[in-house]
Amino acid sequence: MARRKEHTHEQIRHMAISAVVEHLQCHGVDNLSLRKVATTIGYVPSTLINIFGSYQYLLLAVSEQTLLQLAVQLQLIKPTTPKQTIEQMALVYSQFALANRRCFRLVFELTMTDDQPLPAAHLGLIKSLFSNVESQLSQY
Repeated sequence: MARRKEHTHEQIRHMAISAVVEHLQCHGVDNLSLRKVATTIGYVPSTLINIFGSYQYLLLAVSEQTLLQLAVQLQLIKPTTPKQTIEQMALVYSQFALANRRCFRLVFELTMTDDQPLPAAHLGLIKSLFSNVESQLSQY
């Protein structure tokens, strides 16, 4: 196990998210647990609770990273006509979903309890992804 203060909270956060993403490349989220992630990165589960707040928020961080990666891919599209842009967005979206199946599935399957609302930053990210599509549709 890593010693206390061997890594910053931000480093541990990155390590945990990377461990979940790596796990999801070969296995489903059903085979994952907070303990498994903590063990993989050399920490105890309580360290991850201190950083993320809960296992659900760790998974939400992975979901957020996935959405950010999708947003970057969508921003690389060179706008032409609204129709062509929408077609390119659909292509990028589907290619991204296929290349990142389990992480992408997590985005849609993750549920939060009533006492664990979606953070405003996550809601804003979702809204910005929708607004990209909406702006093209409004021009079409």
